[in-house]
Amino acid sequence: MIVSFVNLKGGSGKTTLCVNVAGEIARVTKQRVLIFDLDPLHASKRWYEIRLRVRPPPKLEIIVSYLDVKKYLPTKNEIRSKSARYPFVLLDGAAGDTHISNAALNMSDLVVIPTMPDDLTFNGTEKTLEVIKTPPPNVTRPVPWIVVITSYDQRIGIAHDYERNKIRLAWQERVLTPVVRELAAFKEAMRRGLTVVELEPNGQAAQDIRPVTAAIVRRANASAR
Repeated sequence: MIVSFVNLKGGSGKTTLCVNVAGEIARVTKQRVLIFDLDPLHASKRWYEIRLRVRPPPKLEIIVSYLDVKKYLPTKNEIRSKSARYPFVLLDGAAGDTHISNAALNMSDLVVIPTMPDDLTFNGTEKTLEVIKTPPPNVTRPVPWIVVITSYDQRIGIAHDYERNKIRLAWQERVLTPVVRELAAFKEAMRRGLTVVELEPNGQAAQDIRPVTAAIVRRANASAR
């Protein structure tokens, strides 16, 4: 199963969502998860380098490898062949780069679009969907996609509720019901090379990630059939 996390808008929560979904998959399945970092800024690779220095080593097995798709663009079958030991492969996309987004489409069973409840990210999601709906010639079938609302802040109240409802109205059943809230645990876990299920197994952030991950896995399994 190959799932990519893509939004042309930077700061939408791609890397945070990607590594934490990887952590929850590893926890539930007791299997290793591979992340290919497609971002030239190496966001998830930097997180992984911090993780390698954590003592004692984290029990959840997550491997991150940088993949320069501008030098070589593998097919989905090549990715599956290279990562045959990993039942779950996640792709961490890059902001503002249509080529990398197309590369992710080329390799994915499912595209996850993290979307914050604000106008700028909403516009970024619209532009990302334009790329998805006009795939490169080597993509022979439409790539399934879903939207995950990230950085939802209940303290902001009406403004975020309005934007959340706007997202749901725009993309309807493509928008997952569970949301990822704006919580300090996500930033702290990233800073320490951990996932939120490792940092605070019973915390609010872990409670957000669990249903989101379960929904992503269900959609990805349905798409891969």
